[in-house]
Amino acid sequence: MTYAKLLLAFCLAAIQLFAAPVQAQSAAATATLSANEAASRLRVVPQRLSKLYLQTRLNIDRELSTVRIQDGIKQFDGLLAVVQRSQPSGKAQTTLLTIETQWAKMRVDLLELPNDAVAQRLSADAEQLAAAAQLLSTQLDADPSPISRLADMALRNDMLAQRMARLYMQVKAGAGGNQSADIEKIRKEFADALTALSEAPQTSNTIRSNIDLARLQWGFFEAAVGTKGWDEATVRNVATTSERISQVLSDIASSYRKMRA
Repeated sequence: MTYAKLLLAFCLAAIQLFAAPVQAQSAAATATLSANEAASRLRVVPQRLSKLYLQTRLNIDRELSTVRIQDGIKQFDGLLAVVQRSQPSGKAQTTLLTIETQWAKMRVDLLELPNDAVAQRLSADAEQLAAAAQLLSTQLDADPSPISRLADMALRNDMLAQRMARLYMQVKAGAGGNQSADIEKIRKEFADALTALSEAPQTSNTIRSNIDLARLQWGFFEAAVGTKGWDEATVRNVATTSERISQVLSDIASSYRKMRA
């Protein structure tokens, strides 16, 4: 085994070791979020859920993916409840209604046994919900401060990583066609945003260390996504590293939020 493969195996083992506690912390903190912050996080969840469903379709960590789908449904419900309690009005109210309607459909499909037709619907739902949540986040944004902008950028990168993993899983499931153009756009935006986060004067050394960790995981993730053909271990690496990236970026966004409080 080469040194590079040994290093990758070590990092993936660390990912699996720390994955569960971070997810639990994220769920526990949902109730303290503002409506805008909850809407920002709503962008991420549908992309991740669609990715997880595709993993069950590909028989990649099926039991774990199924558990994470159930947890993700609860997470979206919790985030949506935060926004609903804020009772948005005007255009934000209309956007929220769109999200509620789309989510009701997606929620039902997520409980279906893995099949291609549902996987395709979920991928379309993920795109629509992410776009609607992005719009809602903008409509609810009452804090234009640099710290809020950085937190939002970290969460958008989380969404981008989940979207890239979902597109990859679509292709591997034979339901995605050629996604290379979209994947390349995501690569560039993600890398540019990481640089902007790292170089921002508001970014603390602790946050910068987490950004460096996200960049390291992104390197492994990119390498796996770029691998041609079918290899179950590589697909599993994409699944695992995309989860770890999500956890790190969620932590980064939470750290910025604490600085603002």
